[in-house]
Amino acid sequence: MGPTTVHLYWGGWDLDGEVSYYEYIITNNEHGARSPWDTVFAPWQRVYANDSTFVLSADSLVGVDSAGIAEFQRSHTFFIHAVDNEDMRSATAAYRWFTAQA
Repeated sequence: MGPTTVHLYWGGWDLDGEVSYYEYIITNNEHGARSPWDTVFAPWQRVYANDSTFVLSADSLVGVDSAGIAEFQRSHTFFIHAVDNEDMRSATAAYRWFTAQA
């Protein structure tokens, strides 16, 4: 059981101004993949860059192979939205769903 490192990239634009920063959240998909319920009480993180590297958990036991080696994984969803120079957020967050394996 161990972490998985992932490097993600994103971009955005604003029709009447400029993007000032982005806000993201990474869920552990406790309520299923891409569930908005996983974001309700979690704090969104501010970022000014267009990419970042994240270390994600792979802590759910999937099984043990015939050699006795355990396989772990964890589903995650990365949500992100742009915030413009008038402090307005994207109407809907973009997302990417994936599974970390260790």
